[in-house]
Amino acid sequence: MTVEDILKNVGRAVPHRYSISLERMLIYAGLERMPELLLGFMVLFAVMLGALFFLLATQIGGLSQYAFLVALCGLLVFPFAYLYLTLRIDMRKQQVEAVLPDFLQLAAANVRAGMPVDQAMWQAARPEFGLLSQEITIVAKLTFGGEPFAQTLDKLGERFDSKNLQRTIRLIKQGLASGGEMADILEETAIDIRNGQIIRKEISATLLMYVIFIVFASTLGAPFLYAVSYKMINVLEKVWVQLPDLSSGSAQVPTGATFLTPKAPTITSQQFLIFALIASFVTGFFASIIIAVIRVGSKKHFVRYFPLFLGIMAFAFFMIIVVLDSFFAGIVK
Repeated sequence: MTVEDILKNVGRAVPHRYSISLERMLIYAGLERMPELLLGFMVLFAVMLGALFFLLATQIGGLSQYAFLVALCGLLVFPFAYLYLTLRIDMRKQQVEAVLPDFLQLAAANVRAGMPVDQAMWQAARPEFGLLSQEITIVAKLTFGGEPFAQTLDKLGERFDSKNLQRTIRLIKQGLASGGEMADILEETAIDIRNGQIIRKEISATLLMYVIFIVFASTLGAPFLYAVSYKMINVLEKVWVQLPDLSSGSAQVPTGATFLTPKAPTITSQQFLIFALIASFVTGFFASIIIAVIRVGSKKHFVRYFPLFLGIMAFAFFMIIVVLDSFFAGIVK
């Protein structure tokens, strides 16, 4: 039994609905892979990665008691694979939709010149249209090989997770079935798609001020407030250690001033540091999602901004702490 057979058998052990979903995603992503083979590889890789994390955690004293939880990090293989596929699917969708209006207008001009629709689309598949031209060329070869044009159009629509492309294919099929004026259908569809793209760009430009505010608040404002609060708690901890013990009676408090009796901070600076790091992570996560929706139109693209946001937030947070440490160095010892 070969390694490929082992991976396929492991993949077949996964519930069938996941295999069907993965197969659809692979088609949208333009990857010619067997879903069972890829599922088996991911399962075995996750198990091996989890075992490696478990062994490493047992060798580190502070993590030995959390070795099982560390081993579960191997399951991150699945969300990372999902994110990669979704980003690739969205990238292919954007590449096609960006040139689809120009392609449809060129195809409409070819139809007006007297070409059949299939030949008009094939002749319109110029190299500058990139990915769309490659897929149209494949469709044209299938059509010239004797396969019905409507079926080849359906196969083209199944290759992309694009509502605009699928809507265009439905209109072309309906126009062919009803004997409509295909040149007008293609041209009007191109105009509608381009108008939609222009509206999305205008909305994105209108929300530019919100984008600037969100980026500033999440990457600079929040780290500044967290850093100042952390340093204040740290200073109070040091000052509290130097104060005399009021409960022992060695220090007297004036009558009527008991409400001024100082108390130790209820949380330590280390506890607040953990809170600040977690809150910064959550803030950066949601800020990157909002920015992705505004700029790209899809929350899936948050991975483009999330690492950058985390890097800027961490740098700002620790640099402000360094500045405050140098400021308070001669005051609090």
